[in-house]
Amino acid sequence: MGIMSILNTNALKRVADAQLARNAQLMVAMDFEKHVTESVLTAMDIIIDKGDRKVSAERDSALKANFKHLTDISPALLNAADTPEEKQAALYLTDAITKLEPVIMNDLYKLVESGAADEMFDAIDDGIDNAAGDVGPQISAMIASIQEEVEEANEIMRSTQKRSNETNIVMLAIVALVAIGSLILAIRSIIGPVNKMTKITSDLAEGGDGDLTKRINSDSNDEMTVLGDNINKFIDNVHGVVVNVAEQSQSLTSASLS
Repeated sequence: MGIMSILNTNALKRVADAQLARNAQLMVAMDFEKHVTESVLTAMDIIIDKGDRKVSAERDSALKANFKHLTDISPALLNAADTPEEKQAALYLTDAITKLEPVIMNDLYKLVESGAADEMFDAIDDGIDNAAGDVGPQISAMIASIQEEVEEANEIMRSTQKRSNETNIVMLAIVALVAIGSLILAIRSIIGPVNKMTKITSDLAEGGDGDLTKRINSDSNDEMTVLGDNINKFIDNVHGVVVNVAEQSQSLTSASLS
């Protein structure tokens, strides 16, 4: 049972590790999507407020933080991709970020600060769209793929847990049967000598045709054996007394006849 328990525990651990890895991959992909969306929306807000001829410190800080974070997690996104389709999507996304950052942080900033014409902002808007490209569909496809893997890992986890529970139940049933069998044998080993002792001592107590040649035999090495030996010694003593009385009675009978 100990070996089976260890095997089940190891199997569950492997499945749990795979499940955690899939969940971590999903978190990375969703985090990537979140920061890309925030960066594009912030760029759109800057275009809307282009008349200020200045990017606010708050938006500038948010964009820098977003692009830094996206750069930092790009390796994790690539590592999260473990199918050909996911790898292709991850490469597209990381490449899109390297193109999107200079379009926003350099080109857009210059247009705002120079007070460029609306046509120029229309062009930069198209440039952001081109740089972002299919980021949304690509990241959505990657997330959907990872979610399928997460569900597969969850199903494997449930199946492994079920098998583990069934194995434990079977092993517990076997242990219970062995324990019951051992208990029955132990009871029989005690009841047998006790019943024999009861019969012999009952014969002695009732008198009559008590057989003083009977003895209690026990193969065990416990208190029952000691008790049996003591009863055997008592019977031996009684038997000796009876034999002695019988011999003396016979001698007296012989003497009276002569």
